[in-house]
Amino acid sequence: MTFGFELVVDGLTGRATLTFYGSVRHADAATAVRQCLALPRTIRSLRIDIQHVADVSGDAHEAIAALVYSWRRARGGRIAVERVPNATSGRSLAISLTAQRRRVASSEIAT
Repeated sequence: MTFGFELVVDGLTGRATLTFYGSVRHADAATAVRQCLALPRTIRSLRIDIQHVADVSGDAHEAIAALVYSWRRARGGRIAVERVPNATSGRSLAISLTAQRRRVASSEIAT
């Protein structure tokens, strides 16, 4: 079984997909988190695909949770969790993180 991750970035749409495979360990998760947080601000949407994951170590789970928290905080976005059926196991999960442009109130604009 293969293990690790793949990060695919589409600069035209401003979206990225992080896909984990096999048994996710802390080293892979930490590297993936660093790469995602280093993406340019023009990448506003991050999808985390875990449909090919067999298991996740506890410290890897914490790293992925930290990515979700950090992405939302840094990019001001929302999080959507999608259930995506997997033909093999019948279960899977994908997490989508989308930064939304913040509306600025007229009272916040310096004149």
